[in-house]
Amino acid sequence: MAAGVALTGYGQSEDVSRAREVGFDDLLTKPVDFTLLERALVGMSR
Repeated sequence: MAAGVALTGYGQSEDVSRAREVGFDDLLTKPVDFTLLERALVGMSR
């Protein structure tokens, strides 16, 4: 089961790794790029 997309102000490689370790499918940083958000959500729906 997909955990979803994390949205955070922290975007270093360690932060991305940690988000994936705890089960998030993707990590987006603020301010969010809506094109990237749309891609992440569409990817989750497949």
